[in-house]
Amino acid sequence: MLSFFTNHDHVRAHLSLAGDGNMKLRSEDSEQSKQNQITFLEKNGIAYENFHYAQVAHGPDVLHVTSESPHVITGVDALIATEPGVFLGLTVADCFPVLFYDDVERIVGVAHAGWRGTVKEIIIKVIDAMKSQGSQPENIFIELGPGISQANFEFHYAEMIQEFGQYSQDKYIERGSSLDKIFIDLQAILMDQVESAGVPIKNMKYCGECTFADERYFSARRHRGDSHSAMLTVIGMSS
Repeated sequence: MLSFFTNHDHVRAHLSLAGDGNMKLRSEDSEQSKQNQITFLEKNGIAYENFHYAQVAHGPDVLHVTSESPHVITGVDALIATEPGVFLGLTVADCFPVLFYDDVERIVGVAHAGWRGTVKEIIIKVIDAMKSQGSQPENIFIELGPGISQANFEFHYAEMIQEFGQYSQDKYIERGSSLDKIFIDLQAILMDQVESAGVPIKNMKYCGECTFADERYFSARRHRGDSHSAMLTVIGMSS
């Protein structure tokens, strides 16, 4: 298990490891995955009844969750909450879990940032959602969990030009294994987005671990595109 915001007393934030089991809810194995979620949450002192899980869709949408929100929320890739005791979660396997905390307004957030979410500026949208609840950018702290590193994220160059828009820049790429391929630095794009949203870069922390290279984590790319298994990231404020 990894923990985040360990120097903030009012927030609890964790990421499961592969050894904790698959946390991704899918129709064919949802009961086992749900039990894995419950076990992981209980291990961290979190009741399942206070937990709200986003079934991500690789889109740009952010939802403000309350204690009245459903346990499973579909079609949303980021969540924020302002109520203590409300815990937010989603699953990742190469995509980056991004966790947010405003220690002044007491707002938490979590986002699923794969390459599609990165291009759609999911981080900026979460920051905007927090600002709509009173956050000032200088009070927002962000932690970037493990995800696929540039050394292991190879992409077709033509596809990057088509899909990445304004982020199709030389500073984010290195030459790939053939002339038509490149390696993309998603972390660099995410960090530039944080800075462009007005959050001081000193407020951002990146664990630096690669899900593809480190078998403690599930990796869709290591398993040849099979995203069947994923880790759970969870964040919330103590009551």
